[in-house]
Amino acid sequence: PGIERSNAPETLALFGLAAISDKQFEKGEKALLKAIEIDSTNYRIRLALAGFYRSSENKSALEWAQLEQAFDSAPKNRQVLKEVISYHLRADNVKKAEQFIQSALAKNPTNYDVNLIAGYFSVNQNELAKALKLFTVASNAKKEGSDLLIALSLKGKSEFSLKRIAEAEVTFTRIVNLFPESESGYKGLLSVYRLNDGASAAQSKLELLAKENIVVAPYLVLIQSAILNKDLDTASNYLEKVGEIDPEYEGFENIRNT
Repeated sequence: PGIERSNAPETLALFGLAAISDKQFEKGEKALLKAIEIDSTNYRIRLALAGFYRSSENKSALEWAQLEQAFDSAPKNRQVLKEVISYHLRADNVKKAEQFIQSALAKNPTNYDVNLIAGYFSVNQNELAKALKLFTVASNAKKEGSDLLIALSLKGKSEFSLKRIAEAEVTFTRIVNLFPESESGYKGLLSVYRLNDGASAAQSKLELLAKENIVVAPYLVLIQSAILNKDLDTASNYLEKVGEIDPEYEGFENIRNT
């Protein structure tokens, strides 16, 4: 009862979600509505309310009202963008989803999250050329970190799918240079090398890269490739290389069991 009377929106939201989880729906909704009354720009609470209405019968209009206001408060937030697009797609309204994405891009044309989510949507609509442009903008919006890795990986995959192989090789090489401990760049390069030079030469090229970089990631990619080809002796040799680079590597047992 004390929590229910709180004027702290976060406390009310936690109480509301706990009540909903406990099937006390009316009490939970009331707490969330009170929280949003106190802090009307809190998009997280609005998403929680939208989620509650989504799981209730005949509450689609109420869900949309919360999503719309969440977007007004946080037009660049990744989760908000996903939820709004998902709402339209659940209603089989691809056109509405497209219009929403265009309006989001018009408001924030160079924003990372907006372009990333728009790119994912374009991939799902099989519009790879459009997706590539969006992932490129997203990759230009970041200078470092996991967000840049994600955008570059998606950019490279899009280039490869569009048979822009030379561009894909440049992108995957950039990933390897910036993120040598990520498997993403090596996987992309292995695909490029296979296409350009055949499987055997591709394997040799990646082995050379692995020796130069002295990290585990390229050997993991080579192990996966060898296992897929049912070449367990080669996979075992690569596993030894992993052990030489990192004797404490945590994934040993998983690979051995594979």
